[in-house]
Amino acid sequence: MVAGLAAWLVYSLTPVAWPRRRIVSNVVGVLVFILAAVVAWALVPLIYIGGGPSVPPTPPPVSAGEVKVGVDAQSTLPGEAMVRISVLPDTAEVASAANAIEVQLGGQTKYTTYTGSPVMEVAFNGLPAGTQTGVVKVPAEDTVVVPAMQVFTVNVLAEPTPTPEPSPTEPAPEPTALPPTPEPTAVPPTPIPTVVATQPPQPTAPAAGPVVIGELGFVGAPDNVDRAIVDVARGGFINTLGMGTEAWLAEPGKLLVGPDFPQAQIDAAGGAIERFNPLNQDGCRNNPPCILMAPGGGFSFASLGWGVMEMEATFGHVTLNLPGEEGHNYHVYIRGLYGDGRPDTDENRDVLLTAYSPGHVEVTYYPGIPNGGFVSEEQFEQRVVTSQSGGTNCGDRGCTKLTVVFFDLNTGALLVIRQDAPGSAWRVVQSNF
Repeated sequence: MVAGLAAWLVYSLTPVAWPRRRIVSNVVGVLVFILAAVVAWALVPLIYIGGGPSVPPTPPPVSAGEVKVGVDAQSTLPGEAMVRISVLPDTAEVASAANAIEVQLGGQTKYTTYTGSPVMEVAFNGLPAGTQTGVVKVPAEDTVVVPAMQVFTVNVLAEPTPTPEPSPTEPAPEPTALPPTPEPTAVPPTPIPTVVATQPPQPTAPAAGPVVIGELGFVGAPDNVDRAIVDVARGGFINTLGMGTEAWLAEPGKLLVGPDFPQAQIDAAGGAIERFNPLNQDGCRNNPPCILMAPGGGFSFASLGWGVMEMEATFGHVTLNLPGEEGHNYHVYIRGLYGDGRPDTDENRDVLLTAYSPGHVEVTYYPGIPNGGFVSEEQFEQRVVTSQSGGTNCGDRGCTKLTVVFFDLNTGALLVIRQDAPGSAWRVVQSNF
């Protein structure tokens, strides 16, 4: 617009005829004015907006940020530590621009780089024991990352202190040998009475108390039992060994036989002879305890090198302590409770072995019915020979010494006899009736 006005003034001053000049100048001025206005209308916006559309805009500078980290340090081995660094999610974008994260601990400096993993681990070794203070640093990277620092502590484990060897002490003095316990005098065998008892008398409650003979122990067995209440072999039952064994052994007595025994003799015995079978044979092969049985109306037999046996009698709890001895074996015969001849009444009693050598306990049950009032005396003798010549408790040739314990759960009658060599005389170690 200004340019148009200037052109019009110049033209107006040109030396031409004034009347005609005025008309022409007016027309030309108007045209120049319009042209200048159009050009100015197109150029003014470009001048004031910023230099034209061909120049790209400059982006604003990125503001610096701080990386926030969490630190967890632990020591699980002497002189070593593991430092775990986690970058908080809201600063992960800033952390990705850092070249390295610096970790200082115990005079050592290590670096790790954030690669997007939620946890970074830095291992240290050769550290001094005790509480150590460390630092995690995020260094500046141009104008993107503001330097950050996180202090932490860790208790570094120390090498274990060896336990000093105990100083030698004076050896304990040798124990003074005790004088040997004198052997009790053998009780002569009692003559067999001729009177036949149709029903064994009921026992009276004996005075209970421990009975200790030498190295054997019988806790709960009575000191004395009236012989009149003990059921012994008489009449048609014959016992030749004596010494009180007639309360457990006699002929005819219950006999267990093998598969080669004639069946005709078994049938003729009226039930007194039975074959060995899984129901009348048992043993203790596992670690203690082991539960056996004293059958009602019958007997149980056990062969063992040593052990402790517990059971309930009519008068209370009884414990048989059978200590071990070199070249020695035990045979134990237990008479169970008398049968009452009625159904649905259980006279069986448990026999608990709380100590023994596993695999070295042989057990046999002699049922009382039919015709089982005693154990066969001949089978008793066979078992003695086997124990002293071929039994396995002392190896392949048996044990030369044998102690036999007889006990009655009904009356508390107790008998212990011993043979010190095969074929030698039996001697009574203990009898309470």
